[in-house]
Amino acid sequence: MFYKFTKAKNSYEFERFLTRLLTNFKGRKIYLILDNARYHTSRKIQAWLAKQEDKIEFVFLPKQAPWLNPIEPVWEDFKNDRIRNRHFTSMKQIISVSRGYFKHRGQKAAEKAVA
Repeated sequence: MFYKFTKAKNSYEFERFLTRLLTNFKGRKIYLILDNARYHTSRKIQAWLAKQEDKIEFVFLPKQAPWLNPIEPVWEDFKNDRIRNRHFTSMKQIISVSRGYFKHRGQKAAEKAVA
Protein backbone atom coordinates (compact mmCIF):
# COMPACT_ATOMS: atom_id res chain seq x y z
CA MET A 1 0.00 0.00 0.00
CA PHE A 2 1.25 3.46 -0.85
CA TYR A 3 0.20 6.75 0.62
CA LYS A 4 1.74 10.19 0.54
CA PHE A 5 0.84 13.06 2.79
CA THR A 6 0.25 16.18 0.74
CA LYS A 7 -1.04 19.63 1.54
CA ALA A 8 -3.91 19.15 -0.87
CA LYS A 9 -5.85 16.31 -2.39
CA ASN A 10 -6.25 17.22 -6.02
CA SER A 11 -5.78 15.87 -9.54
CA TYR A 12 -2.16 16.99 -9.73
CA GLU A 13 -1.17 15.13 -6.54
CA PHE A 14 -3.25 12.09 -7.50
CA GLU A 15 -1.52 11.91 -10.88
CA ARG A 16 1.86 12.03 -9.14
CA PHE A 17 0.72 9.19 -6.88
CA LEU A 18 -0.44 7.13 -9.87
CA THR A 19 2.84 7.66 -11.71
CA ARG A 20 4.74 6.46 -8.64
CA LEU A 21 2.44 3.45 -8.39
CA LEU A 22 3.14 2.51 -12.03
CA THR A 23 6.87 2.83 -11.42
CA ASN A 24 6.73 0.55 -8.38
CA PHE A 25 4.63 -2.10 -10.12
CA LYS A 26 6.18 -1.90 -13.57
CA GLY A 27 5.22 -4.77 -15.85
CA ARG A 28 2.03 -5.68 -13.95
CA LYS A 29 -1.48 -4.41 -14.55
CA ILE A 30 -2.89 -2.53 -11.56
CA TYR A 31 -6.56 -2.57 -10.57
CA LEU A 32 -7.16 0.38 -8.26
CA ILE A 33 -10.35 0.48 -6.19
CA LEU A 34 -11.43 4.07 -5.62
CA ASP A 35 -14.23 6.13 -4.21
CA ASN A 36 -15.76 8.86 -6.36
CA ALA A 37 -13.74 11.79 -5.05
CA ARG A 38 -13.55 14.58 -7.65
CA TYR A 39 -9.80 14.25 -8.02
CA HIS A 40 -10.26 10.55 -8.92
CA THR A 41 -12.74 11.36 -11.69
CA SER A 42 -11.46 14.70 -13.06
CA ARG A 43 -10.88 15.31 -16.75
CA LYS A 44 -7.15 15.55 -16.08
CA ILE A 45 -7.10 12.08 -14.51
CA GLN A 46 -9.37 10.58 -17.17
CA ALA A 47 -7.01 11.89 -19.87
CA TRP A 48 -4.01 10.45 -18.01
CA LEU A 49 -5.81 7.12 -17.54
CA ALA A 50 -6.63 6.86 -21.26
CA LYS A 51 -2.89 6.86 -21.99
CA GLN A 52 -2.24 4.16 -19.38
CA GLU A 53 -5.22 1.86 -19.92
CA ASP A 54 -3.02 -1.19 -20.57
CA LYS A 55 -1.23 -0.62 -17.23
CA ILE A 56 -3.90 0.49 -14.80
CA GLU A 57 -7.65 0.22 -14.45
CA PHE A 58 -9.88 2.10 -12.02
CA VAL A 59 -12.70 0.25 -10.29
CA PHE A 60 -15.08 2.70 -8.64
CA LEU A 61 -17.12 1.91 -5.57
CA PRO A 62 -20.81 2.80 -5.91
CA LYS A 63 -21.66 6.34 -4.85
CA GLN A 64 -23.19 6.78 -1.41
CA ALA A 65 -22.20 3.25 -0.31
CA PRO A 66 -19.55 3.69 2.41
CA TRP A 67 -20.28 0.22 3.83
CA LEU A 68 -18.66 -1.24 0.69
CA ASN A 69 -15.42 0.65 1.28
CA PRO A 70 -13.24 -1.31 3.72
CA ILE A 71 -11.30 1.80 4.73
CA GLU A 72 -14.37 3.57 6.14
CA PRO A 73 -14.31 1.80 9.55
CA VAL A 74 -10.60 2.64 9.81
CA TRP A 75 -11.29 6.34 9.15
CA GLU A 76 -14.12 6.30 11.70
CA ASP A 77 -11.85 4.74 14.33
CA PHE A 78 -9.07 7.19 13.46
CA LYS A 79 -11.38 10.20 13.78
CA ASN A 80 -12.83 8.99 17.08
CA ASP A 81 -9.46 8.02 18.53
CA ARG A 82 -7.20 10.85 17.37
CA ILE A 83 -8.99 13.75 15.69
CA ARG A 84 -12.48 14.37 17.06
CA ASN A 85 -12.77 17.22 19.59
CA ARG A 86 -9.10 18.19 19.31
CA HIS A 87 -7.56 21.46 18.25
CA PHE A 88 -4.41 21.26 16.14
CA THR A 89 -2.16 24.25 15.75
CA SER A 90 -0.26 23.04 12.69
CA MET A 91 -0.28 20.58 9.82
CA LYS A 92 2.89 19.09 11.29
CA GLN A 93 0.98 18.20 14.44
CA ILE A 94 -1.84 16.56 12.46
CA ILE A 95 0.66 14.52 10.45
CA SER A 96 2.46 13.41 13.61
CA VAL A 97 -0.79 12.27 15.24
CA SER A 98 -1.85 10.50 12.04
CA ARG A 99 1.44 8.65 11.63
CA GLY A 100 1.34 7.60 15.28
CA TYR A 101 -2.14 6.17 14.87
CA PHE A 102 -1.31 4.17 11.76
CA LYS A 103 2.00 2.95 13.18
CA HIS A 104 0.16 1.69 16.27
CA ARG A 105 -2.54 0.11 14.11
CA GLY A 106 0.13 -1.62 12.00
CA GLN A 107 1.86 -2.99 15.11
CA LYS A 108 -1.45 -4.36 16.41
CA ALA A 109 -2.11 -6.05 13.06
CA ALA A 110 1.39 -7.59 13.04
CA GLU A 111 0.95 -8.91 16.60
CA LYS A 112 -2.40 -10.40 15.64
CA ALA A 113 -0.87 -12.10 12.57
CA VAL A 114 1.88 -13.72 14.68
CA ALA A 115 -0.47 -14.92 17.43
